[in-house]
Amino acid sequence: MDEKLPLVSVVITSYNRQQWIAQAIESALQQNYPNLEIVVNDDCSTDNSVEVIKPYLNDPRVRFFRNEKNLGIALNYRLTFMELAKGDYLMNLGSDDYLENPSFISDAIKAVGNRQDVGIIFGRSKLFFEKTGEFVSNDPIREELLFHTTMNKGMDIFFLPPFISRGWGGCLVNAHIMRANNINFSDIKLCDDQRINFMLMAVSDVVCLNEPCYIIRMHDNNLGVTAMSADAAINDILGMIEQSHAYAHERKAADPTRLLEWKNEFLFYHVRYTLLYMIVNRPAEFRKFAGYVKKKYPAIYRQIVYSKKFLYVKYLYNPIVRPAKRLFRV
Repeated sequence: MDEKLPLVSVVITSYNRQQWIAQAIESALQQNYPNLEIVVNDDCSTDNSVEVIKPYLNDPRVRFFRNEKNLGIALNYRLTFMELAKGDYLMNLGSDDYLENPSFISDAIKAVGNRQDVGIIFGRSKLFFEKTGEFVSNDPIREELLFHTTMNKGMDIFFLPPFISRGWGGCLVNAHIMRANNINFSDIKLCDDQRINFMLMAVSDVVCLNEPCYIIRMHDNNLGVTAMSADAAINDILGMIEQSHAYAHERKAADPTRLLEWKNEFLFYHVRYTLLYMIVNRPAEFRKFAGYVKKKYPAIYRQIVYSKKFLYVKYLYNPIVRPAKRLFRV
């Protein structure tokens, strides 16, 4: 190992991912960065995950842990990232995802150089659909907004439109800046990575490295699919937005009026998406979530429910178009 280079921890937290975790570990081992550790923490899997992992323990870069009891996603993340990983930079690697570019970490650390004020390094990611075997790249217009410059003020990335993901699918975060600014994991499950990144953007700069990095595997057991309930949407999605806004406001990261505009933009985008998903797929959860939004954010609620897209889904697509497509298997 080259001790002059910062240590990078690739962190893999896992629960019952025996069919995918080997690919995740192998992709991390293929990184050509010389000062690397791969921290694997199994959250008491009940499948054959541990046996799959064991052969990789011969590599000194791999550090393996297994919780004595199942902690759940939020607590396991906090334990693994904030206590077990030793790196100056942390990179999340989902146990069902994998890295596609062996030189990404080397390129990322090189791009940062000696700067101590960079909190996040983003790389490109794309989706892999397990059922079809199809790879789907992100919208090039969206990608251009994020990757048109390399070195950025954090708040410039913070204020990009809400449809651009700023999660941990293909990024490194600076562990020292996290700790120095009291940024830690919470009880949010679905999007705590985005909350952490927004907080980092409020206090640090961002590098956007325009090269491939990360493959996000889409399958029936993705957390976003299995955990979409009204309670999860309230705690996780709305919680992420509210806490990110409160932190940036507290740190005086930008003009308060602009921060409030950002909050309302994000609320509108994510609430509309969630309501549309629920009205089609989970009507009971839709009623509960809609009731909460109507009471908590009445102006945003009215803006959404009277929009053309919402009215189409509620009164035409869901009761008529969707059943017809199923009937004729269109």
